[in-house]
Amino acid sequence: MLQLEPRENYTIVRKLDDPNDSDTYYVRAFIRNSKTDALLDTVDLTDKGEGRFTGNWQVVADTVGLGIYIDITTRVYTDSGYTVINEKYADRQDQYLVLARYNPVFGNGSGGGRDIDYKKVRKIVQEEIAKIPPVEIPAFPKVNIPAVVSPKEFEGAFPAQWDPKLGIHVT
Repeated sequence: MLQLEPRENYTIVRKLDDPNDSDTYYVRAFIRNSKTDALLDTVDLTDKGEGRFTGNWQVVADTVGLGIYIDITTRVYTDSGYTVINEKYADRQDQYLVLARYNPVFGNGSGGGRDIDYKKVRKIVQEEIAKIPPVEIPAFPKVNIPAVVSPKEFEGAFPAQWDPKLGIHVT
């Protein structure tokens, strides 16, 4: 299934199956909303020779932004009034999604683009950090807390021995 850009000019093409058929035919395209089956437009295609027919059509708008599905059905007629359907060629129908195409080069909400790299990001972050005013952290005075009890006073009070190397009582 092809995706069409809303409001773009799209060329509808129908190629007849029999390259040896030299009869004169007329082809009309019917564009419908796939969900509602509402007829949106009809386009009479121009004979370009060798069984190839084309016609330009401006794609409908996607008013919601979530995309819409459309069907383009081409039908072959034997008269210029588009009243007598040719029985040799069956209708051909194709479905399309009408939704804005996102190009990652120009950004689609998922990142930057070609002009964004780590060096540029680093520079931007540094510039923003430089804008933050410095915060003064108050200096706290040094406090010396004298030992209330010396380790020697604990000797013999516990069955443990004081280990001067470790600085603790060891059992």
